Amino acid sequence: MNKTVNINLAGRFFHIDETAYRTLEAYLKKLKKAFSQTEGSSEIIEDIEARMAELFEERKANAQAVISQKDVDEVIAILGEPVDFQEAEESSDPQSTVKKKLFRDPDDRYIGGVAAGLGHYFGFEIFWIRLIWLFLVLFSGGTFLFLYIIFWILLPAAHTTTEKLQMKGEPVNISTIEKKIKEEFEEVSQKVKDVDFKKGSETLKKKSRSTVDGLGKVLSGLLKFAGLFIGVLLIILGFNLLAGLFIGLLGALLLGWTLGPFLMLQSLISTMIPIWGLFLLAFIIALVPALFIFGLGLKLVRPRKSIFSPVFVWSSVLIWFASILVLSGVGFNQVRKNRVESSITEATSLPLQVSDTLRLQLHSNTQDYERIVDWGNPFELYENEAGDRVFLSEDWRLVIQPTTASEAELSTHFSSRGEDIAQAKENAQDILFEPIVEDSRILFPSHWVRQEGTTFHDRDLRTYLKLPEGQKVFIHAKLSDYMSWETPHDENLTRRELAGHLYEMTADGLKCLDCPPGTTTREFHYRSSKNGTEIRIRKQ
Repeated sequence: MNKTVNINLAGRFFHIDETAYRTLEAYLKKLKKAFSQTEGSSEIIEDIEARMAELFEERKANAQAVISQKDVDEVIAILGEPVDFQEAEESSDPQSTVKKKLFRDPDDRYIGGVAAGLGHYFGFEIFWIRLIWLFLVLFSGGTFLFLYIIFWILLPAAHTTTEKLQMKGEPVNISTIEKKIKEEFEEVSQKVKDVDFKKGSETLKKKSRSTVDGLGKVLSGLLKFAGLFIGVLLIILGFNLLAGLFIGLLGALLLGWTLGPFLMLQSLISTMIPIWGLFLLAFIIALVPALFIFGLGLKLVRPRKSIFSPVFVWSSVLIWFASILVLSGVGFNQVRKNRVESSITEATSLPLQVSDTLRLQLHSNTQDYERIVDWGNPFELYENEAGDRVFLSEDWRLVIQPTTASEAELSTHFSSRGEDIAQAKENAQDILFEPIVEDSRILFPSHWVRQEGTTFHDRDLRTYLKLPEGQKVFIHAKLSDYMSWETPHDENLTRRELAGHLYEMTADGLKCLDCPPGTTTREFHYRSSKNGTEIRIRKQ
């Protein structure tokens, strides 16, 4: 059983076999001794250790893998011994090339070093790369400028000696690392020697670089202005959102939960969560994005100022997601409770004589209720004298059809939704709609009523009046809004125009007895089944 040792190599931690560790330690000691008299020896050793760490990472199967003696021998073979370097220095054979990696060259740059990096990678003269890129930027409508910025953001810069050697396709071993660092030290020394001469004259490259730097400053200024402008807009938007939310919250707290929308929600939603709890969840869901919009605007205006602490950010995000989950659960529960539709029908025979004229009239049944909320026909919330809240709706239709039976028949078709068929039928039975039959007159209530104390469900009501042939019927004008287009008749009237006339029932439908000629509206309707195009032609 071999022992393992934990080591830190160029800032990376490795588990290494004890035997391999002794070999590695001896190798590093030889390197330090070989470069002890070399200028920049510490930088050379650091770069060699960084390269060794990269090679060890490539050989690890997983994060807990142990570096073996074989791994150390392979890495030493790649980097070479100090003796090998001395022999290679005396030889005139060129170094073999390796696969290049694409980096930005920060040492030979005008803007970001992208063109220099591409030149090294593809083996082209950097001057021509820059010239071609400038031409493309000027004549591509800004496309290649955007592409250059993308390269600038995505490509890493070659800062270390290993990265600079990989960028130029040179092998990364002791020889090339030592050579590269010597060149960099010589370059720095030469710049120090020439610094007095450069004060008196400037090269073309320095002039062009200063020009580009000026353009960069202009672009940076424009970007800062754009960030400031967007930040101000976000601050204004976030402030308005926050102000609106808190004004709404203040109004709800001052006025209580007696406002129409809250009362409507109490009747529409069947849940154990009180209405104020639902309102609070909705408030949080809207508040968190508004806060972040406002904070983002402040961050753009004052980048160095910390707006929100990490604890606040993560807490807000967790509370926001929890609120969404709870409200989503309430919504799914409502969908579940209204997923099935069913219906019931109640029919009554009408003892009429064919000689009698049946009169259809409307009476209002809202006098015993006080309207609280009116959001349209399906959403009218009323309250009776006892304080019980009910739904009243005038969303029902009257269909008059011929029948072959000897007696007239009045039937009401109730439909509703529920969690299952039984529940849907029970919800349909909660609807109260009772036409009053008096001799040869039928009084239809203006509204159907949902029984007190029940939860709102999607309900529908149709009343069918079936008359034998020869039966006369007068439809009062007040029933115009309740007539259905399913009623067959001979005049091609619109459904609302059916009311206010005297008819006689025939085998084909109603025949108008008092309609003046040329006053009825005829309508031709065509709808394409392919693209849904509709054509309507109306003629008086």
